[in-house]
Amino acid sequence: MVPSNFIPHADELERQTPLSEAIWPEHALDIFSNRLVTLCNDGQLREVLSDSALPREVKNEVACHRVSVPQVRKMWFSDYALMNVKTLDTDEGEKGQRMARLSGTLFDDGQQGEGELVLRVSELLYALCEAVQNPFRYSNGAFYGLALPGDSEESLRQGRGLILAYAVPPAELRAAGIGNEEWMKMAFFECLQTIQNDMKEMKPKAPFSLLNLPVPSRSLLIAELKQQGYEIVQDRAISNMNRGTLAGRMLKMFGNLTGQGFSLPPEATLADYVKLGRETLASVFEPIPYRMKALLPPPPPPLTMTTSPSIPKAPPPPPAPQLPSTSANDWMSDFGGGPAPRPGPPPPKKTKTYTPPPPPKPAGKPDWAKDFE
Repeated sequence: MVPSNFIPHADELERQTPLSEAIWPEHALDIFSNRLVTLCNDGQLREVLSDSALPREVKNEVACHRVSVPQVRKMWFSDYALMNVKTLDTDEGEKGQRMARLSGTLFDDGQQGEGELVLRVSELLYALCEAVQNPFRYSNGAFYGLALPGDSEESLRQGRGLILAYAVPPAELRAAGIGNEEWMKMAFFECLQTIQNDMKEMKPKAPFSLLNLPVPSRSLLIAELKQQGYEIVQDRAISNMNRGTLAGRMLKMFGNLTGQGFSLPPEATLADYVKLGRETLASVFEPIPYRMKALLPPPPPPLTMTTSPSIPKAPPPPPAPQLPSTSANDWMSDFGGGPAPRPGPPPPKKTKTYTPPPPPKPAGKPDWAKDFE
């Protein structure tokens, strides 16, 4: 089933010619799990098993990649299509949600057809950043493939509607290798420039609006500026229109001092574009666009703890009897031996209380005189 975001030029897709002695894989473009995406000698993309009977050149490319990247990435989608991207354009749609159009050939379930894949510029920018992390590496270069949403978020979460897009260089440009790094840099620049044009209208003083975007190739830019009538003076492009007049001759001589023209932008590597692309997504859109979140593998199921039969614990040993603590020499007292007991503290002295003498008796006869009365 053709993804809903792919607009075919014809009503129906044509049947793709199967592999045969006349049609064989010519280059390896991508590998995941046990699958291999190849470019065949008829210019079409086909998916084969990685352990299929392949030409020696393709086996050599696969071996070089496996040595460079030992870990093979996995593909969790059950339904996906391949696309050979030929051109990239951007729409003048709603500001802040520009559309990107990738024109090329779609290969889906043994069928092929020309058409356009429509997606948001932010989604393409995120796919470019992700593709740089997982290239197919050759001995003299690298090839980058894009994982793009071709259907609704619901279908993507069910494992359907993914499009693996590959920008294959034309045959006349493959003398130096099959790598597509230059196309990747141009796609980065196209996305970032489209986003910046919108930002200049909505937020002209925002840092991204004032940024001097780096270009994929400074030499190509200089050649194009010269064809448009500019003269390059140091790091500035100076207009030499009306150079026959006095003002034109002065502009040619002093243009770099008077501020006429503009400064040439720097040249960027893929690593520079990835850094700038991530920053742009985070500041202008969101780090991961909503449909691109559906392309991420689902989280693993939570671990379930299995309980093993409990082993009864041994009862603790009975407590040892607590014997009264005695001194080391107390046992000798049973036999009348042992050291003499230590004298205790002296008893307190008894204090005598003072009793006053009895009062004197009254004067009279003595007691003995009473016997003679």
